[in-house]
Formats: sequence, structure tokens, C-alpha cells
Amino acid sequence: MAHGIQNAQSTGFSTSRVFNRAFGTVAANPLAALGITLLFGVLLGEAHADAYIYAARYIYAEVPLQAVRWFGALAVAKNLSGLVVASLGACMVQGAMVRLTSAHDAAQRPSFPEGAGAAARALFPLIVLGLLIGLCTTIGLLALVLPGVLLSVVWAVSAPVLVEEQCGVIAALGRSRALTQGVRGQILGMVILLWGLEMGGSLLRGWLYRHLYMGVMEQPATVLAYRLSWVVTGMILKTCSAALYTSIYVELRNWKHGASDEVLAEIFA
Repeated sequence: MAHGIQNAQSTGFSTSRVFNRAFGTVAANPLAALGITLLFGVLLGEAHADAYIYAARYIYAEVPLQAVRWFGALAVAKNLSGLVVASLGACMVQGAMVRLTSAHDAAQRPSFPEGAGAAARALFPLIVLGLLIGLCTTIGLLALVLPGVLLSVVWAVSAPVLVEEQCGVIAALGRSRALTQGVRGQILGMVILLWGLEMGGSLLRGWLYRHLYMGVMEQPATVLAYRLSWVVTGMILKTCSAALYTSIYVELRNWKHGASDEVLAEIFA
């Protein structure tokens, strides 16, 4: 472990080390990683989707003559709120996943209770952080796109910082800004890669809907199969994304500050 830290400090920020650590964390205990994503991320997204379905059905039943106009407004609200909910879920999953990533980096076997417990203890600050980042990046994306992208990079590791360093929301944002300074171009490349994977996952789910489920969605077995495929693909993508973001944080921390035995003992106390 000490050799790895010294290597990180001497060679600088390494994207290959980030990917190796991320996939190593998931491979070390896939049930813990996927369970954390299901608990803190996927269920939140499913609740948001169910809320949209309920609202759409209500509008169709109550105001069928104005349904087209209302559905347009509802679709816009769904997309905008979806960005905020996605950011909220990402912060919560990263907050839980970072403990698994740090454990793996310290040659320990990560566990579900360890990661979930760390996120649960910082649950309210993580919610505030997720909502704040979601609102700011959504406004930035709507304004000129570039501000939202830049904020996503600058605040990329704020959730892991909040949980691991036990600081406040504003302090976590500032700490993330300081940690990412100097390597934001590399982080942006990884963020774009993740966005591409998520877009690919959305296209896959759309293909499944159009070619396998459309027209037979009233059959209970088909509805269940569609929802399960949505949950599974979302869970895999969110797990990979969270593992990568938390690995970026560990790499930045090791590169800029190292991780002494005392720090690791405090983290896992």
C-alpha cells in the first residue's frame, strides 16, 4: 500500500490506475457494489419514473381534452427533474462506494455494510449536496451547456470528499475544486466516456422497448421483464460510474497528499 502511494505521488495522476482501481473495487465484491447502487441510486430513479407514469395517467384521466398540451409540459418537467434526481442518486452512490474503493486501495476486502453505513451517516449532507449540484449543473447546461460541463468536472469528487473527509457541503465543493485542479482535462475525458456509456444504455433500453415490449406492454410478464431490464442495465452503468468517480478521488488524494497509515486508520476506525 505504501509503495502504491509513493508511486502515485511520483508518477502523478494516472488514468490507467483510476480504471484499474475502479474495476478492481467492483470485482473484489460485486454484490456489495451492485447492492449499494441498487439501494442508493436505482430505487431513486425508479421512484422518479413511477411518479412520471402516475402523473401522466392522472392527466389523461382527468383532462383528456388538454392531454397533449399537459403532456408536453410534463415531459419537460420530467427531463429537468431527471437531471437533478440523477445527480442526487450519483452523489449518494459515490458516497457509499468511496469506502469500498478506499478499502480496496488499502488491500482490504470491501463490504456492503461498510459502504452503506458510511453513506447513511452522511445521508442528509449527501442529499443537500446532490440537490445543489443537480440544480447548478442543470441550470448551467440549460444556459450555455459549457458551464454545466465545467461544474460537473470541478465538483466531480465532492461526494467522496464529503463522506471520507467528514466535512460540510460547501467545504466538500471547495475541496473537490482544489483536488481536480491541474487534471481537469483528463477528468473531463472520463466524464464524457461515462456520459457516452449512459447514452448507450438509454439507447439499449429504448431498443428493447420498441422491438420487444411495445404492443404487448399490458401483459404482466412483459411489464416485469421490461422493468427488470431497465433496473439491471441502470444498476450496472451506475455502479461503473460511481466506482470510477470514487477511484478518481482516491487517485487525486494519493497523488496530492498521500495516505498515511494514520489517515487510513482514521478512515476505517
